[in-house]
Amino acid sequence: MIPTSGFAYSFGSAVEGGAVAHWRDLESKGERPLETLARILELPYSLRQGLYVWPFAYGLPRGELTSYERNLLGPLVQSYAGDDYYGWRAGIRPDGMWQSFVAGD
Repeated sequence: MIPTSGFAYSFGSAVEGGAVAHWRDLESKGERPLETLARILELPYSLRQGLYVWPFAYGLPRGELTSYERNLLGPLVQSYAGDDYYGWRAGIRPDGMWQSFVAGD
């Protein structure tokens, strides 16, 4: 964990400049992590092991998606690998503490 003014985060190996530098690097490669964060937080969430997770697709097998849910996900439906959702997702505890904003696994 890397503490920053009372806020701590961790992800993969250390990156100079932290998460913001990592997201900027992704932006330079055509990904849009912060736009994606805003998009997924507009979608319904699910409750997984006591954690609110956006989008609802995390933990929901592709084969169980309804056509309505596929439509809601839009291009995020491409984030499935096989039957599992591995795209960008955010997790927030019931007390409001952010736990994650990750992609892949």
